[in-house]
Amino acid sequence: MRFLKHLILVFLIIATNFIVAQENKLQQLAVSSATHSKQASFFISQNITEENTSADLLKNYNDALIACEKAIIFSDSAINNINDSSFSEKAAKIALKNAQKNQEKTIVILEELTALSEEFINQYSPKEALYFINNAIVDAYQASLELNDGHILPTISSSPNQKIEEATPVVEKAPELIYKVQLGLFRKKIEADYFGTNFTVMFEEVEIGVWRYSIDGFTTYDSATKAKKIIKEKGYDAFIVPMLNGEKIAIEKALSIEKQTR
Repeated sequence: MRFLKHLILVFLIIATNFIVAQENKLQQLAVSSATHSKQASFFISQNITEENTSADLLKNYNDALIACEKAIIFSDSAINNINDSSFSEKAAKIALKNAQKNQEKTIVILEELTALSEEFINQYSPKEALYFINNAIVDAYQASLELNDGHILPTISSSPNQKIEEATPVVEKAPELIYKVQLGLFRKKIEADYFGTNFTVMFEEVEIGVWRYSIDGFTTYDSATKAKKIIKEKGYDAFIVPMLNGEKIAIEKALSIEKQTR
């Protein structure tokens, strides 16, 4: 009888060690996803905060793309290995799927940017890519906390050249509402400063000889409406597109959210 109890105890210890090892593995996968996302964020932000040549811009986008592709591999691996046996694991899986979604959106944008020639690359803003990858960092890090009972794990800072540091606690993300002023499709290119120096005009060639233009980054409906008025005074039609966390929403919903957050 004593032997049987001892055997059961040994079995429980082995099983517990296996579970702990598995949880540590999942935590590290989540941390690795966050780490590589932070590296992608670092390279993207260099193209916003620094004065770069076209060649440097392209190199940063390529480095960001590589880092983001690594991040999504770790997200996929963690998602596939979580067995949903506890509430924390279910919460972690949801967070990782959100990270994966944001990483995918970032990759799509970076692939478009890296396909540009050096002649045109400085005319595009990477702010949308930075927004998505920063959300991925928070989501992946949140997953690591869920897998570690809320304890903070060490992670790597956004710069790939800096040493390991202790991560900061996660603050719940507030929904980000922005307004775009869509200018439509044109058969000719418009000068980037045509609508005024305060506007950053985004454009893409949707097909040969057809260009789509928009002005992004308005935080209130009122400011977007004023920009729309200026554009119409230039002789162009325009309409407002509200975006919530990167997704299009109805103007009525946007106005309701804007009113609540004031």
